[in-house]
Amino acid sequence: MKSKLLMLLLAGFSMVMLPACGDDDDDAQNNEQKSETLEFSAVAGTYHGTLTTSGTPVADNLGVVVSASSEAENAIDLTLEPITIMNIEVKDLDFKALPCTYDAAANTWSFSADNLHVVLQGGAVEADVNVKQGTFSKGGKLDFTINVKSGMLDLDMNYAGTK
Repeated sequence: MKSKLLMLLLAGFSMVMLPACGDDDDDAQNNEQKSETLEFSAVAGTYHGTLTTSGTPVADNLGVVVSASSEAENAIDLTLEPITIMNIEVKDLDFKALPCTYDAAANTWSFSADNLHVVLQGGAVEADVNVKQGTFSKGGKLDFTINVKSGMLDLDMNYAGTK
């Protein structure tokens, strides 16, 4: 009888003194993931980085202004500072209302646009521009590729920058 009473007391003591395993660990992990989610509003801002072609910088510390567009939900406007490419000065290079999609697995916002027609140097040069593989990621990073086609010119440029 004493051994049964002792076992009952030990069982009761272990229930009180030992922590229980539950789903509270999952809640903490889910809350941490939610707090790390890259919100769409966080992509707006000014980014500084390098625009390269074939590994050669076209422009260092190039500023890119990104604003959330009010024209469409989850859309951005991209504006690049004036740059010179192959002795052609490019001003007012704006891409309006580019739709963005969220990739929860990668925690990134992605965008692209095809066949944007750009008129440069007062109409002297016209080009078709494709914006590809644009990605906003955690830490204020922005990466994208621009393909410019004009006459015989077919040029890929890569941008990498941070806020």
